[in-house]
Order: sequence, then structure tokens, then C-alpha cells
Amino acid sequence: MVDFIADDAVRVLDVGSANGDFGRELARQRPHVRVWGIDPCPGESVTGYQSVFSGEYPRDMPTGMTFDCIVFNDVLEHMAEPWDALRATRDWLAAGGTVVASIPNVRHYRVIVPLVVRDQWTYADAGILDRTHLRFFTRRTVEELFDSTGYDVVRVEPLRLPTAGRRGTLRRITKRFDPFLTEQFGVVATDR
Repeated sequence: MVDFIADDAVRVLDVGSANGDFGRELARQRPHVRVWGIDPCPGESVTGYQSVFSGEYPRDMPTGMTFDCIVFNDVLEHMAEPWDALRATRDWLAAGGTVVASIPNVRHYRVIVPLVVRDQWTYADAGILDRTHLRFFTRRTVEELFDSTGYDVVRVEPLRLPTAGRRGTLRRITKRFDPFLTEQFGVVATDR
């Protein structure tokens, strides 16, 4: 997701920073960037951040700060009201800033096939049907989420598409199946 961050972003907020892997990688690749984080249970090994706020986003964010980029890596689907969170994000987004997100694709074949063929919707400890997910999105509903909260989506890209095996071959023949092979979408949006 580092590639989705604008080159001129200097102040970045990592929402759901967890153990700090994303922020550390961002700082490693771009030493001029300063990263802040917020997480309900920040990991003890979070290093390389300017500061990590302990609490829920956006409720527990300090006032008076702005960021060039606010990142939601696998976070919005865990929120009861991601629409409210994105609306509130404007309070911390600097003029001309961007919002970056990675969001699982519920239209993936590993969800659709069991649902349609076997009448199964089985939660797991991780992945698209992670039992802690409260919301589910497709590419279209990701775009609607951002549009309905006052953002212009400037980039949506499939993440983790197969390149090998039968699915990789299928992709080389036709891209028509990409919506069913995409595990996640990377999104960049700007405030309207």
C-alpha cells in the first residue's frame, strides 16, 4: 500500500496501526515521511511512528492535527459506521490531502462459490470473511462508500490478483473474471 501514498505526502496517519508494520515500511521507503498511528490496542512493538494514539478512530483523535494522507489498511470493513468515519476524516485531512484504503472484495470466488453452490457463508479467523468484519464491499460499493461521504475516487486497483496456475492463465486469456479473482482493492480518494 506504500505505492498508493502520494510522493509529496509528508504527514501520514495510519488508522488501525496495530503493530506498526505499515508505518515502518513507509518510513523505510520514504525517510522524509512522518507517520502517526491510532489503534484501540496498539502493539508494544510499534516503532518509527511520531506518536501512536490509543483509542477508537475517529472518536479518540486529538484535535488540531492535520495529515497529508490518512490510511485505512483493512480497517473500514471492521467499523460499524465507516461512512461516519470517512465524513469525520475531513477534520484531520490537510487541504489537497488524500485518503488511502485497502478493502476486501466480497465478490471474490472464495465467497461466491460456496454461497451459490453450497449455500454457505462461513466466517474465518482471517481473510475476506474474517469474523470481525462488520461491513462487506464490492468494487462498486467501495466507490459508493467514498462518493456518498464526499470524496472523489481517483484510483481503484485490484490487489493480490493471481499470476500463476489456472487462475493466472484465466487472467491472461481474459480480464472478465478479475472481479471474482480480486481479494482486495486499493483506493485513493480526495475530498471534494
